[in-house]
Amino acid sequence: MVLIGYYILTIPINNIVVNDQGILSTDEVIASLNLKDNASFLLTTTHAIKKNVLKNPLVHEVTVKKNLKGRIEIDIEEEKVLFYNSGTAKYVLANNKEVARSEVLGVPTLINYTPSDIAKDLNKKLSAIDENIIALISEIEYSPDIKNGITIDENRFILRMNDGNRIFINIANFQKLNSYQKLYNTIGESVKGTFYLDGNRPRILFRTFEAENKSQEVPGDVLPDASVNPEVAPETLPDTTVEGGGENELPQ
Repeated sequence: MVLIGYYILTIPINNIVVNDQGILSTDEVIASLNLKDNASFLLTTTHAIKKNVLKNPLVHEVTVKKNLKGRIEIDIEEEKVLFYNSGTAKYVLANNKEVARSEVLGVPTLINYTPSDIAKDLNKKLSAIDENIIALISEIEYSPDIKNGITIDENRFILRMNDGNRIFINIANFQKLNSYQKLYNTIGESVKGTFYLDGNRPRILFRTFEAENKSQEVPGDVLPDASVNPEVAPETLPDTTVEGGGENELPQ
């Protein structure tokens, strides 16, 4: 009877399956379990496995299942990767932790120093932005709005998009970024310029790079000669609203 009990306790783990659609590899997850060769299936508890996997800051949630055939199945939900911080050479996660990894695709780069309190607000706001929108951003630059030595808005950023456009945005209006695809479709891919999402104006200002190059001062308010019809929904606006390069208001 003792021999049978010993035999059962020493039955090794037959197979470990890791289900993770994110960055972590199966080998990386298994290595984090710290299992010895021929580790006992019965003595390796789901609690211990979960505890070890959760030590990785990339892991948001983990579920562990065991079956009678000696199989262990680990389901992992990873933390959202927000951006690469060039100052620390690490990736910033939605849980405010930073990890050093090889290149992660589909995330922007924060290119300059950002005060810690504003950086935390940025993390919080980006966490609420659709991952498909985040993937459209190439660079994030902290760029407070300062005029004549007076700080108008210390929470402003410039986003450089992979499509060639640029966005001025501040912490208070970051949720507007979730509408970027609609705004982009309104302007059309042939026109490049700047979206001003950093104000409380009821409509969004877009200005072509051509118009900006002709002006020495970036406008802070919506100009009165904007040509977009406020009664027309963004997705139905024709590309001709931006012909010739100039300022245009877009419904939010």
